[in-house]
Amino acid sequence: MAEELAMVRRNVEREDAVAIRHLARAYQAGNWEIAVNLKKAAKLYKRAAELGDADACFSLAYAYDDGDGVRQNKAKALAFWRRAAAQDHDVRTKCNAETVLFLSLSIASDGPTPEAVALVRDAAGRGYAEAEYHLADLHLDGAGGVPQDTREAKRLLANAAGKGYDDARAKLADLGSSLVEIED
Repeated sequence: MAEELAMVRRNVEREDAVAIRHLARAYQAGNWEIAVNLKKAAKLYKRAAELGDADACFSLAYAYDDGDGVRQNKAKALAFWRRAAAQDHDVRTKCNAETVLFLSLSIASDGPTPEAVALVRDAAGRGYAEAEYHLADLHLDGAGGVPQDTREAKRLLANAAGKGYDDARAKLADLGSSLVEIED
């Protein structure tokens, strides 16, 4: 454990964005016997984000959204989620960022904006279960410029449920549908 931390710290000194992010997570979670320090974690996430680490942007967005180690600032959170979503990085992280962006834009307005709907469609199109779930909701409600289409909503929910997304399973049950019915 001490050896791993020493290696991370050496790489942090070299301005390695991934190492900086790992050290930030250690301060956030108390890993490697490091005392939890959310302010230090946020500072390290910010440095890693400045060096181009998309995962750090994503984590920093959550810090700003929740006020963990920084003054809560929804606008900054949204900016970092957008930045994470725009960067070329791990698909799951991008899908997470896009889905969070969708939710943030939906909460911030009277409904999902065209930008938010486009992002959640893109994430759902790449098979991210949470995005499929949210897009299904839009189809069920006919919201955000998405046509009301119960069959498409059930298909999306079945996809998400098949990936283990429990909220999708529950919604399918509420709709009286099973995965077998959708596949037929």
